[in-house]
Amino acid sequence: MNLVNRVSAVSTGTVQIRPEHVETNGTPLLWWVNTSRQWTAPRPINVYVIEHDKGLVLFDTGQDRHSVTDPGYFPGGPAGHIYRRLARFDIPPDATLTGRLRDQGYDIADVRVAIVSHLHQDHIGGLRELPKSAQVLVSAAELAEVDKRFAVFAGTGACPSSPPTSLLATALERHARALA
Repeated sequence: MNLVNRVSAVSTGTVQIRPEHVETNGTPLLWWVNTSRQWTAPRPINVYVIEHDKGLVLFDTGQDRHSVTDPGYFPGGPAGHIYRRLARFDIPPDATLTGRLRDQGYDIADVRVAIVSHLHQDHIGGLRELPKSAQVLVSAAELAEVDKRFAVFAGTGACPSSPPTSLLATALERHARALA
């Protein structure tokens, strides 16, 4: 029998977003993105860890530390402006997926499956840390979004470095099974 032994959460940092992002007041997105001066309180960027008899299963992979250390992580131009206005991240040096799992007594090498809820960079940031043997599961609808025109404006993982689209595409080609 396949059993789930434990479910826990680890945080790969925090994010502050605009209050209008949480609950719209009817103001158009481009207006509040450019005019809002308020931020929410920090919110955890969680990865849910499911300890299964056959290995670890992750629900999402958290935020990549490179997003706060690499000035070229997010896109430039208009898309970069929107990214900078939408969210502020605090990712401590020890808040990598590998480090947070280790803090809980797990080894990243034991991850067998990562289920990705959607392809925003704060959910796919830990993909590059997963072992090559890990399966990455993502819906067919999310995969289809990556190739759409202006996908970067939707935050669908098409950023140059979150992780790089080429790494995401390679990981998904190698490991993903699209779920209908």
